[in-house]
Amino acid sequence: MKRLFIFGIGGTGCRVLRSLNFMLAAGIDGFDSETQVFPIIIDYDKENADKERTLDCIKNYSKIHDTAFQAHQDQKDQFFMARMRQMKDALAEEGKNGTSTYELNYAPKKDEKQYKESIGYEQLTGDLYKTQFLLESLYDTSIDPDKAELEIDMTVGFKGNPNIGSVVFHELKKTPEYKDFVQLFNPETDSIMIIGSLFGGTGSSGIPELITAIRNSNEMKLHQARLGAIMVLPYFSLPPKSKSPINSGLFNSKTKAALSYYEDSGLNGNVNAIYYVGDSNDTKLDHNIGGKEQLNRANFVEFVAAMSVVHFVTSDPNNEKKGKAKTEYFKYAVEGELYGANGKSCIDLSDLLKDNTVSVIRPLCSLTLAMKYFHDCIEGDKKSLSKVQYFSQLGLEKITWKTNSSISNPDKLQDICYYLHEFYEFYKDWLDELNNENNGHQLKLFNLATPTGEKENYGFHRIFAHKDQTREENGFWGGKKSKPTFWKTDIDVAMNNALTDNGHFEIGKTLKTPEKEFVLLDILRTASNNIMKDNTKINI
Repeated sequence: MKRLFIFGIGGTGCRVLRSLNFMLAAGIDGFDSETQVFPIIIDYDKENADKERTLDCIKNYSKIHDTAFQAHQDQKDQFFMARMRQMKDALAEEGKNGTSTYELNYAPKKDEKQYKESIGYEQLTGDLYKTQFLLESLYDTSIDPDKAELEIDMTVGFKGNPNIGSVVFHELKKTPEYKDFVQLFNPETDSIMIIGSLFGGTGSSGIPELITAIRNSNEMKLHQARLGAIMVLPYFSLPPKSKSPINSGLFNSKTKAALSYYEDSGLNGNVNAIYYVGDSNDTKLDHNIGGKEQLNRANFVEFVAAMSVVHFVTSDPNNEKKGKAKTEYFKYAVEGELYGANGKSCIDLSDLLKDNTVSVIRPLCSLTLAMKYFHDCIEGDKKSLSKVQYFSQLGLEKITWKTNSSISNPDKLQDICYYLHEFYEFYKDWLDELNNENNGHQLKLFNLATPTGEKENYGFHRIFAHKDQTREENGFWGGKKSKPTFWKTDIDVAMNNALTDNGHFEIGKTLKTPEKEFVLLDILRTASNNIMKDNTKINI
């Protein structure tokens, strides 16, 4: 068993975890059923919509895994293989008490919403009044309440002020959730990844405080930890907004200051692997300070950061590069010119099918094919599958997609279909956001929609946004000469073959594997993999 503890700090950390969620769903090599992933979201902005969306995705993933694999835990080649876990559940298995869910409950107390309240500024009277003068010299005391740092409202985070965040984050190691992490951690099998931006307030202050807390801990086992950090450089900008303390024009200077401090203070030397990810083609976003309005669309930078998590785990599968070893620095670059007058703004599959990225992209291709088939055919067109063997053997004609089963009448096949229905919607939204033409770099991976007039084949032949898939030399595929790369009926056959080849069913007999929820996921994975391997049909 190996475990990965991921501290996702602030809005950027949340969004990277969201991208990682979909990569893990694809069943990436190195993240099998022996892998346990513990997401630990840290955001002082309690109502951050980015955080809530990520939590919804993680919870959905966990439901799919737990439903499908409860009776089949030793899986090496499946979607949703790795276990996404809460620390309290793992502690309970060890006979210990814990309270931790997927997030670290870290937010301003009711009477400490303003920064000056959290540091007891008003209580500095009598002989301590001179300390008030010191604080006033250290922090912006502008008459503008939206810029005065002592007056800042921290209910939506630190608003790009790492100097404030670092003071508040210093208490992080006293939280119950951090103590749960310390209880669980085993340096022989476990590793740690910290993710945050360097240009805001939450990430740039949280990263050094976490690294320091781990390496300077009284717990010697943390000194031996394998520790990685993904430091996200500026990749988006915000238009000016009155009464907002956030100025994206300062993002670069704040990043340079953070990088300089991390290097000069020796902080980098406490980390085994550092990944720098950013994009000078900045994405233009709406200016939202935080809370329920902060819901930034997915971005290629977050996608690359999530791939960095995968690289961190798979590049050292035996967890050997740990302790205070020499720091390794990593970068990732897409082939071809991305910047300047001739730079390309849209990245597609053909740009990513190389080197280490293949280990992520190919499983995502299989997942996408499976999810489109599930959504468009199994869920969306039962009539076309009424006489297909696997469909009738599993009893899928009886399934509805509106809700999961009840406690009084449990039905795991119903549950897995409902959760996959939910997952499809989360996944499609993520892909659509990555493909937004207003992103600094548009990432076009897959085409899930069925083009008008192509209902016969559901658009399967155009599912891969890849130059060899989208180019039809003889025109529209319905013409006399051109043909689709593969048909929906090819997947029907692959599903039937998987049902028998994987030992779930013998012709003339009943279903051999009683856990239909597992069988469905198993044959979806096998069928999509086999379609992908058939290079006569898919040039990818």
